[in-house]
Amino acid sequence: MLVVLIAMVSTMKAQSNYGAVRGIVADAQGAIIAKAQVSLTSEATHITRTTISNAAGEYSFSAVDPGTYTVTSVADGFSQLTHKGIVVDSGNTIPVDMTLTIGSSSQTVEVTASEPIVNSGTSYNGQLIDSQKLQNLPNPGRNPFLFSKLDNSVTPVGDPRFVRFQDQSGSSTISIAGAPLSSNNYSVDGIPITDFSNRAVIIPSIEAVQEVKIQANTYDAEIGRTSGGMFNTTLHSGSSTLHGVLQGETRQTNWGANLFFNNRTPYTSNGVTQPTTPRGAATFYSYVGAIGGPVPLPHILGGKDKTFFWLTEEGYRQRSPLTSAVSFAVPTVAERGGNFSDLGGITDANGNCISGRCIFDPTTSTTVTNSAGKQVVQRKAFVNGIIPTNQISVVGQGLINAYPTPNTSNSGYGIANFNGGDTLGDRADEFVGKLDHEFGSKWAADFYYMHYGSKEPGGNALTTQAGSSSSYLLYRKVDAVGIQNTITLNPTTILTVGFGFNRFPNNTLDISQGFDQTTLGLPTSYVSALKKTGFPAITTSSATNLAYEGTSNSGPAAYFSRNFVTGIAKSLGKHSVKAGYVFRAISLTYTSLSNASGTYAFDTTFTSADNSSTSTGDDAASMLLGYPTSGSVSIPSRLAITTQYHAGYLQDDWRVLPKLTLNLGFRYEYEPGIHERSNHYSVGFDRTVTNPLTATSGVQTLGGVEFAGQNGYPTKTGDMGSKYSPRGGFAYELTPGTVIRGGYGIFFLPLVYSNSAALAPGFVATNSYVATNGGGLPANSINNPFPNGLAGPTGSASGYLTGVGSSLSVIDQGRRAPRFDSYSADLQQQFPFGIAFKLGYVGGHGRNLSNSLDINQLSDANLALGAGVLNASVTNPYYQKGGKGAIGGKTVSQYQLLRPFPAFTTITDLVSDGKSRYNALDVKLQKQFDKGLTVLAAYTWSSNWDNAWGATSTLNPNNNGPQDIYNLAPEYSRAINDIPHRFTLATTYELPFGSGKTFFGGAGRLVNLAVGGWKFNDITIVQSGSPLPITQANNNSSYGQSAQRPTIVAGVTPCKTGSPESRLGAYFNAAAFVSTPQGSYGNSPRTVPCYGPGYLNSDLSLNKDFTVTQRVHIEFRAEALNAFNTPEFNAPSIAINATSTTANSASVGAIGASQGTLGFPRLIQLGGRLTF
Repeated sequence: MLVVLIAMVSTMKAQSNYGAVRGIVADAQGAIIAKAQVSLTSEATHITRTTISNAAGEYSFSAVDPGTYTVTSVADGFSQLTHKGIVVDSGNTIPVDMTLTIGSSSQTVEVTASEPIVNSGTSYNGQLIDSQKLQNLPNPGRNPFLFSKLDNSVTPVGDPRFVRFQDQSGSSTISIAGAPLSSNNYSVDGIPITDFSNRAVIIPSIEAVQEVKIQANTYDAEIGRTSGGMFNTTLHSGSSTLHGVLQGETRQTNWGANLFFNNRTPYTSNGVTQPTTPRGAATFYSYVGAIGGPVPLPHILGGKDKTFFWLTEEGYRQRSPLTSAVSFAVPTVAERGGNFSDLGGITDANGNCISGRCIFDPTTSTTVTNSAGKQVVQRKAFVNGIIPTNQISVVGQGLINAYPTPNTSNSGYGIANFNGGDTLGDRADEFVGKLDHEFGSKWAADFYYMHYGSKEPGGNALTTQAGSSSSYLLYRKVDAVGIQNTITLNPTTILTVGFGFNRFPNNTLDISQGFDQTTLGLPTSYVSALKKTGFPAITTSSATNLAYEGTSNSGPAAYFSRNFVTGIAKSLGKHSVKAGYVFRAISLTYTSLSNASGTYAFDTTFTSADNSSTSTGDDAASMLLGYPTSGSVSIPSRLAITTQYHAGYLQDDWRVLPKLTLNLGFRYEYEPGIHERSNHYSVGFDRTVTNPLTATSGVQTLGGVEFAGQNGYPTKTGDMGSKYSPRGGFAYELTPGTVIRGGYGIFFLPLVYSNSAALAPGFVATNSYVATNGGGLPANSINNPFPNGLAGPTGSASGYLTGVGSSLSVIDQGRRAPRFDSYSADLQQQFPFGIAFKLGYVGGHGRNLSNSLDINQLSDANLALGAGVLNASVTNPYYQKGGKGAIGGKTVSQYQLLRPFPAFTTITDLVSDGKSRYNALDVKLQKQFDKGLTVLAAYTWSSNWDNAWGATSTLNPNNNGPQDIYNLAPEYSRAINDIPHRFTLATTYELPFGSGKTFFGGAGRLVNLAVGGWKFNDITIVQSGSPLPITQANNNSSYGQSAQRPTIVAGVTPCKTGSPESRLGAYFNAAAFVSTPQGSYGNSPRTVPCYGPGYLNSDLSLNKDFTVTQRVHIEFRAEALNAFNTPEFNAPSIAINATSTTANSASVGAIGASQGTLGFPRLIQLGGRLTF
């Protein structure tokens, strides 16, 4: 069976989630004892493994599941020695030396161990989040990965509002040890669960997790496809007795505080103005249940105490209003019937328009010459502003009727007559199950299955089936399965075998999904050709205030991952050696449906008096007539991409001396690039190929799309060849309780992938609606918008002419493997009372990091020609010679012809020009549980610089591309996630009152019931803000430059001091900058040394435990999240608009309601918990 299993699985499970126990067996005088029997027994399941000490007295147990163990040693002529309470966690090697005394083996010497708090076996940095922290510390979303913020190697920059177990993106948007954001690896019981976007596809429930180990500076060669950061999650296993948990929590809006800017904003309702704006009523309920224990199978699979289970079910229900009230105009009942006389038009006795806003008949359009000698379109007005019934479009009527009717008495053109709103109902449920089984003394296996489903609707302010422009439904059903085997080949050799599969459908759907457009009156032939069902997206001109209806969301995306890994661990004297192979197939299927149900824009063009009038016409009238000004429908191809990852590693943990351990490793990786199943994508842009426009136009034209598998181009993109990663570290016990550690390792990051970069224009066909044939007459109608049908994708049929006249996104074939070198050194010191102190240095150097460039930027020499020359209209050499889009007209702007590749507009190329440098001082103080108190305090003083010009974060979303691709040196500046100072504190304190405590220790039952069982918990985080990327309002973007920066005013200090609240109106000194004139470059750095608002937050909880029986406890919990209601402000407005003669507008540098706050105001959460 074992052979069959290995053949089926092909590869074996990584050991990165395991720990290890090793030591030396010796007598009291230090003489080694060979061939001593050593056993390792789980204190939860009582399963035992055995080995013998070698000739050097060394023994080791590798591939040890995290948990608490007893180590026992016995040898002839010596008493049996037992060490209890040995705690093993992920990735750590726990030294347990056994000193035997002379005596009979029937005599037992028992020692109860204290958990080691300084690490003398491994060299990496990290933080263990054990069950005590998971279950006691306050957590707003019950997301175990949120506790990573307690590690001083971690810089979280995800949106602090999205903290639930389905908020993978927010939880994964972190930097570890200064590495690029979202470049870490995630595993559950050793099986990778990371998707194409480098997120954890699923976040297990807290009750399903035994521990989470955040590893930084991981010098173990077993770790890969990461910048050095690793999340090792170990699921909870059942034990030999039945245990369970039942818990519920709730929070209500009126229990908490108001938003900061709500308290500063008056609110008027029913004619009464209040000084503050109230928060909308929101409710939150969560539940969790878990149970686990032995599976009694006396006649199956080996009998009793061999199989254990743990099952967890968790979910929540949340209802909240839209963040703000929405008001807009909708067609009135009269307008739905064609009567637009209420727009304010003045007519004579015969109903003819005299002045004011009248509507005009587009079918009467004629071209005349006005008094200025220009030709204009003139139309006749509808009599009395009423559209005749026979001119009303069937489809236009359907679109108009899809609007809600007005709910206010307001009337008039552009006047809001509808107050919209919606209550969002989020829900999610998760199941996690784990089964452990011991087949015999040499083979143990465990299996897990995780699933969650969630629904998160976006706000539908119109409350109609069509939906509003911001409405959507984010729908997910995620599955992850893993199986791992631990096989003891002999007392010194362990083989592990594992397999994992996960799927993550991430579907952003229209709220009108399934809507049949034929019910609007659109032809069946048109509707059947659409790739997405749903209401079309309808937009209007902003001047009318008419609501948009319908949505245009991206559609379904599904992430898949198949993971196979193999490992073998061998104890060879002083060496613990492991080697293995890893294979991962990471896939994504995606169809870009953002415009697949059609988008149509209506404005006043066809119902105005002439083509220059802005005071006549109406959007709704144009809609009712069925004449959009523009429109389009996209027909996309389905994208199915995969990358395959291969790695082999060799790791030797060499205990050179009892006090010195070396961690030496080497890893080989190969990822042969991204492949699309049908080659329906581009693999790059050829900068040297002669474009066919050269032959037709007579102008030398370079550049064209490289299609996968065409013209000798590869079928994969991003193949960066073989990657070699040597790593090494050491741990030296200077004195008992004092350890010096350090190391250096090379890591290669995952490939950065973009959907748009892989979809060449040939694989998404955009059909443009033809609105007019000239002369102001409509050419088509919404009744049959595409009478000749919809054209599908042409693929690579157009060759190098694909995308001519438009923008492109490509992946550079010369891109190098992104790499991050990580290094560290620290001193750990153990003190009495379970206190450990660490002082260390952490550094990192990134190279070949991913960035995007517009390679079609105008050269600096041509930019210097000035706007007069560059914007001049010149004869277009490509007109009627294959030119399209931007180069399809008779004339073209001069700057377009001066681009490096004039046949195209913007060409965004994903390149590997990024670099970074990180240096940090880390200080950590940790106190083990003693006398009811545990403390974890950490401080980091760091500096992080890079040239990641396109990177953004929730803390700092304002970061533009490079100012000049021909001079990238100024892009190297403070990183947007440069947080110079960061302090975290986590505390759990069992108050010293009640039975067995310092105070009232001998009190009676009633007194103990009142004063005993209280526990206080706190998480406090204080950190500085991130540097501000100052930009300016006007720029050189017309010529391909992504962003133009302002010029620094000499002698003026840009930074201010004081609390954010004291300088909301002018957070920084905007007068220190002026706009740089067009055609030149500013001297302001990418980010200035002025830092945005910092962060101060305390989450507190108070728990009261009631002991029902020795095994049954009931606990009541009260949590205050952001207990002191400190606001976390967004970054200020940073777009400079001052010139040499004018000052900046008042909004520049300000933080106001438009910027708002991140995170939550104070939330009060109450709950109860039953454990047995």
